[in-house]
Amino acid sequence: MSKTLRHLAVIMDGNGRWATGHGLPRHKGHVKGVESVRMIIQDAARHPDIEYLTLFAYSLENMTRPIQETTFIQDLLVKTLEEEFEELSKQKVLVRVVGDVDDIDLPVLNIKQPKLIVNLCFRYSGRWHVSDIARRLSNMGQPCTIDNIQALMTQDLGPDPDVIIRTGGEMRVSNFLLWNMAYSELFFLPVLWPDFSKEDLHKVMASFSERDRRFGQVRSNDES
Repeated sequence: MSKTLRHLAVIMDGNGRWATGHGLPRHKGHVKGVESVRMIIQDAARHPDIEYLTLFAYSLENMTRPIQETTFIQDLLVKTLEEEFEELSKQKVLVRVVGDVDDIDLPVLNIKQPKLIVNLCFRYSGRWHVSDIARRLSNMGQPCTIDNIQALMTQDLGPDPDVIIRTGGEMRVSNFLLWNMAYSELFFLPVLWPDFSKEDLHKVMASFSERDRRFGQVRSNDES
């Protein structure tokens, strides 16, 4: 089975704990985490196979946190996009925000034939995404079949992720890409997101290359 890493997804967890551990206010952890975002985008853009990078920036459930934090995160997202667009354009990186963000005025950069597509999942949840697609299909007069849901999922995010990384030491997926992760290879790392490094990423890639991906099938020489 294919071991090509076309789509990498990351649950970026641990910003707040990183800040607390360094005696800093929580929002400083989110600012520091932007450095890791920049690093992984640059590394993915240089990778010969990666075409899609999906980053879980903030969930719908996170919106119940104090208004000061949610407002800061939203402003940080817009500010970072505006500051990084010129460099992203040079690297042929297309960034699109996926989530319940119709009421946010987000900057848009159109890049033809991008080398890498980055999906920033903001105010996102897997259950919300499936429900939103069901609503869109209903509005189009289309049946809510598996094939139709998958077609819109692929339109929104690209092919299903080959690898999903979660940093921060937690062993759960936290309502992320619930439809899309059916056969993703999962990696749970203890490192907090602001400390995530190229070495951590490359170790995951090396481990992925050694995994046996069967997608529910059996090989002809397997007994079961």
